[in-house]
Amino acid sequence: MSEKILVGIALPAAGHLHRLLGYPSWMIVGQRVTSTDPERALFRWWHKTGAMGDVAMSGDAVAAIDHHHAAGKFIKPGESPAVRAALGRPVLTGAPARPVMTDQLAAALHGLRSHGWTQGMFGRRDRCLLVLSHPAGLPYKHLASSTVGEITLVDGVATVTSPTGAWTVTPDDNPILCGSCAVTRWLRIVDLAVTKINTAVIADAIDKSEAVRVESPHLCRSTKTLDEATAEVPVFPPIDQWGALPIPLVPMTPHSLSGRVRDLLAGDLRAHRHLPVDRDEAADTDNPIPVPLGLSGGYTASTTVRGHGRGIELT
Repeated sequence: MSEKILVGIALPAAGHLHRLLGYPSWMIVGQRVTSTDPERALFRWWHKTGAMGDVAMSGDAVAAIDHHHAAGKFIKPGESPAVRAALGRPVLTGAPARPVMTDQLAAALHGLRSHGWTQGMFGRRDRCLLVLSHPAGLPYKHLASSTVGEITLVDGVATVTSPTGAWTVTPDDNPILCGSCAVTRWLRIVDLAVTKINTAVIADAIDKSEAVRVESPHLCRSTKTLDEATAEVPVFPPIDQWGALPIPLVPMTPHSLSGRVRDLLAGDLRAHRHLPVDRDEAADTDNPIPVPLGLSGGYTASTTVRGHGRGIELT
């Protein structure tokens, strides 16, 4: 048996599958596409149909294709590490997925901002979420349960380790597209949320940070460490409309994470309001500053902390 694969053998109820899964006509009714690279064939279909952002549809399509490949004793494209990563499925340690920088992913990373309040807050979270789900390939249930302590950064490579496996985010020469930098930028915000417990301090730091450009320094090469207490908190807590994180930090749900990734890859980056930052409030170490509670964005005078915002730089 050769190493060829088939990506378009006649499927049962071809017309129904064509409507349900969005197969292009050239993949229906017995037409065959051969390739020595199962990833290339499937990614070509994803790009041609625009289905890359719809994980559910892509998963159904790959399952149908794999079924017919197995029946014909051909290699199943869906078992490729890169394909599994693109679908958000676990990738076995020892068979790491190759980075997959799709046009949709690159466009989202270029469009999301890491500076300015509140756009920089949401942008940093979304950039980190994108690179951990694509191309690192963490399943959404693992993204929802991941804690900061499960992420390590060594020689510019971010690795997420859990009892079920390990996933890596490799750096890119372009800081805008560098996944490890995106992870570092967001974890620094989570670290501030733990150590300062003050939205005003976070807002001031993000508002003063510079835009990420091609000539920006790589934060993934920084030797700065996070506070030990940050290791226990979830990587992706929800953000309310004012840019505030819940106190205490709680994780987003897998459904919320997958929906956000789907929207981002579809080009829906969302326009977030620009809110003025009171720098005197963020830097004041004498007067207590109210802390937003929960997701309502409300404040209470009974829960206050001291500001310690001087000299914080996120870049």
